[in-house]
Amino acid sequence: DSSLASNEYGTMENKIEGYDFAQTRYGNSDAQDVTVSFKFKTNKAGTYCMIHRNEAANRNYLHEFTPVADGNWQTITYTVPGDTGGTWNKINGIGWRWELCIGNGTAFQSSTVGSWFDGQYYHSTPNQVNFLDSTSNELGITGVQVEVGSRATPFEHESYPQTLAKCMRYYQRLGNEKYVAVGSGVQGGTTSSRINVNMLYPMRDGPTLNYSNLILTDRTVFDNDVTAYSDLQASPTGVYANFQTTATGGALGRGILLTVKNNTSGYLELKAEL
Repeated sequence: DSSLASNEYGTMENKIEGYDFAQTRYGNSDAQDVTVSFKFKTNKAGTYCMIHRNEAANRNYLHEFTPVADGNWQTITYTVPGDTGGTWNKINGIGWRWELCIGNGTAFQSSTVGSWFDGQYYHSTPNQVNFLDSTSNELGITGVQVEVGSRATPFEHESYPQTLAKCMRYYQRLGNEKYVAVGSGVQGGTTSSRINVNMLYPMRDGPTLNYSNLILTDRTVFDNDVTAYSDLQASPTGVYANFQTTATGGALGRGILLTVKNNTSGYLELKAEL
């Protein structure tokens, strides 16, 4: 879009959970500095803005950087001073927002750079380049690291199991193979079953559910497609729901499995993202 309206913008956002960011002591007189580093490349010349803010998006910090637009990787590093004001989530909500702006209309601009300020949803300074003005524009960003203190250290590479466990705190997908059971329970009626699902790893909060190609089955006479669920009760370690089918069969109190259908890539999806 070569001409952004005043209220149009584009950002790439990441969020740090409150438990992970609490050590910075933001919102207190002894708030700690935070250093951000990442690799960046682009063929679009101009000034880009990084924006940091709290969960309520009413405390803002803007940083400008102007990369060499030759398509080669370069390291961007800067230190954000600790914010002694505002309200900062220190539990399982959004502790710190981290955004790269790639285009911004005039309604969400501020000229305050390098210090914390009040206001709702500022995304850049007036110097922000419009990366969105051509489909030929390219950028890459990787190796993002946020550290307490005023010094950037080399990027910390974690093992695959460590990173996988962190991901499962926010998202899990069960099933993905025929006949695999994703939950179990008892039949509560001719077309419904009360099912419990245990997480592979404790999640940030009670998750929402999504599913595809699942059946309720007793492995003998009852084997019917799931059409809906209700009465969801969710915690970070397990969920309970009443799964329904349109077909009738089985018997009240009979043991039931919630499984993937035959010859499909069915799944049960659990989401507790920030």
